[in-house]
Order: sequence, then C-alpha cells, then structure tokens
Amino acid sequence: MKRLLAYLFMSFGLILLANINVSADSKSITKKPKENQVEECKPNKSKISHARTYCISEKDILELGVYKSIKNLPDGMLKEIGKKCKTETCIYKKAGKKMYEIFVRRGPIYHARLPGEMIKGMAWYELVYYEKLKKTQKVIEKYNKYSPEEKIKYSKSKVKILDFKKHKFRILSKKIDSLIKMNKGRKNMREAMGMSLDDDIETVIKNHWVLGEFLNNDKLKVKKVILDPEIKKRKLLLEKYQATLKKYKLKLEEEKNKKKKL
Repeated sequence: MKRLLAYLFMSFGLILLANINVSADSKSITKKPKENQVEECKPNKSKISHARTYCISEKDILELGVYKSIKNLPDGMLKEIGKKCKTETCIYKKAGKKMYEIFVRRGPIYHARLPGEMIKGMAWYELVYYEKLKKTQKVIEKYNKYSPEEKIKYSKSKVKILDFKKHKFRILSKKIDSLIKMNKGRKNMREAMGMSLDDDIETVIKNHWVLGEFLNNDKLKVKKVILDPEIKKRKLLLEKYQATLKKYKLKLEEEKNKKKKL
C-alpha cells in the first residue's frame, strides 16, 4: 500500500502539478493553552517509531470530512465496476484496482491516447480516500478526546517504553497523518479542476467522470457540444485541465534547466 501511494502521489505531482510537499508553516500547529503563550509542533520523521512526531492541526481534522454512504455514481463508473459488485466493500476494492491500473500500470502512450483516463483516475481516488476515511473515523473520534494541552504535550515529547497513554496517542496520530496526506492529494486534484473540499463527493465524482469521457470521446466533442446543457461547465473544466498541463510543461523545463546548471 505504501508503494502504491508513493507512485500515486508522484503521478499526481507530474500530471496536476500537485505540490504535495507542505511548507513548514502549514505543518506547524499553533496552540494557545495559556494567554500570550504559543506552543509549536515540529514534525520529526525519525526512523525510530517512538521518536517520531506528527503535527496535526484542527484544520487538518476538519478538512478530512465525515463519512457518509455514497448513493449515486455515474452510469459509466457503475458499468466498469460491474453489476455483480453492489456492496460498498466490493466497490471500494474495485476502485483501488482501477486507480492502481491508471496511475501505476499504464504508461505515457496509453494516457496520450486516452487523456480522459487520468481524470477518471481522480474519481476512483475519491472512492479510495473515502474507504480509508470510513476505516479511520473511529480513530479520529478517539484522537479528538485528547485535550488541546495533551495533544501539544504528546506531539512534542518522545514516547517512553512504559508510557502507554502517549504511545496510544502516537499510534492514533500516525493513522490520521496518513489520511491527511491522502486528503492533501485529493485537495490538490480538486483545486486543479476548479473544485474544493467543500464540494459534495458525488458531485465531484460526476464532474471528473463526465470530463474524462468527454476527453476520451472525439465524437462527443463534435455532436454534443451544442445540445448538452452542461457543456459550459465541461468547457471550464477542460480549460483548467489544459492550463494545468501547460504549467506542468513549464515546471519540467525549469527542473531540466536547474539540473543543467548543477
């Protein structure tokens, strides 16, 4: 799973210019348990598990969202999922396979021939994220039971062998931190397509899927441009997609020039 996420985020970074690396300012947590006193959390990515620190802000938690069942998926997506796959567990499992196929197994030639598949991959990613959110929901509830002072204290200090409370807090933080990283990728993908985390997941999946099919089907561009009532929305999404690719090419050129100078 770790290897898949590594490949996936790398792919998003190249295609969508999704800057997954968060600046030090955004990673820091600022709390004021006492007046005029500021406590800062500094992340520590030590290879020693009990020495690691995870900086999680209230904003990060809120942006994760709350899980709810998804009732409406695009017909094309349901067709790819298959009639026999009706349970949430089956759908999420299928979504993981589809996402892996698009972002890891498929190469540049495939995506050049079917540019819409990358956009469809974003729709599958939404489902994969949602499955992890469902599994992590109880973890988030347990984490929120800690007071602000405890969160700051346990985030800053190392966990001792017999300090079970801190050890439990660190385990919860690790799981939530993993979900936050996925959510930052989801956030970047949505913003690249003109949407935000405030948009309903069913609407986001529909938009991704419609644009993906639009990019894959030349005939759709010719025959349904005038008749489709949602064409203006599709056009805006397409323009944002093209603008993102243009920025991506410029970014590559900058990276190449930097390497030549070195």
